[in-house]
Amino acid sequence: MSHFSKVKTNISSLSVLRKTIQQLGFHYQIVSLATLDNLGKGSCNSSMPMDLIVYRSSLGERPLFSFVWNTSEYNLMIDLQLWDLDMDVNYFIDKLFQRYAYNIIVNQSTASGFQKINERIAMDGSVQLTVQKWSS
Repeated sequence: MSHFSKVKTNISSLSVLRKTIQQLGFHYQIVSLATLDNLGKGSCNSSMPMDLIVYRSSLGERPLFSFVWNTSEYNLMIDLQLWDLDMDVNYFIDKLFQRYAYNIIVNQSTASGFQKINERIAMDGSVQLTVQKWSS
């Protein structure tokens, strides 16, 4: 019997989430409720929120987990009975959140005119990021 767990997140950017999933070595498929509800009835509205189904590879095997939009952020949905990655689920969630936060910071820094000049990963897994901005 499956047991799905819903993990509340602060993940709200689809583009950053997609990048993060790829950086962690996974593949994904984007779906929307409109697509699922209207299969065969034409195209879906592109402004509809999208959900992501995440796979280990691009071969389309059984999904590992998914991200479901809840009107303001993505919730991580995991079937703990079928979790088969070579890492603890809590370790994975920590890595996911860390990489997502890193990507948000880099995106916001770049959008504000900063350049990444250094990055150091400490023994404890924390990341020290140095950015700079030259004023004229």
